[in-house]
Amino acid sequence: MIVLQSAGPQGGTGHARVGPAPDPQRLLLERDVRDMVRISEARMTGTSCGACVLHIAPESAVGGPHSRSCSTVKRRADWQPPAPKFGRRYGPVHLKHITQANEGCDFGFLAAGPPTPEPEIH
Repeated sequence: MIVLQSAGPQGGTGHARVGPAPDPQRLLLERDVRDMVRISEARMTGTSCGACVLHIAPESAVGGPHSRSCSTVKRRADWQPPAPKFGRRYGPVHLKHITQANEGCDFGFLAAGPPTPEPEIH
């Protein structure tokens, strides 16, 4: 299993799009491993062989899976928020208001109010 972190809405600042993640050639091919599961909080362009689990939420930058572990109990107890990446301008606004992948990676303040109705199709 490959876990790609720091590529979500906050950690990747903008929900990065990554290309197909290759298998780590040297170590795996020596052991005849030809495919594996890829887990990422990013988006992915193109295709990749095997299973890909994308848009993991919450992302590692806000306390989601990190340290190459999918266990939550100890990780959650030990987690400390990372230092802010930005001090001013757009960066802090983005980090404060962006929602996680399962909520649409949009600014939370844009979701306020009634939903936009679907357009009529003629």
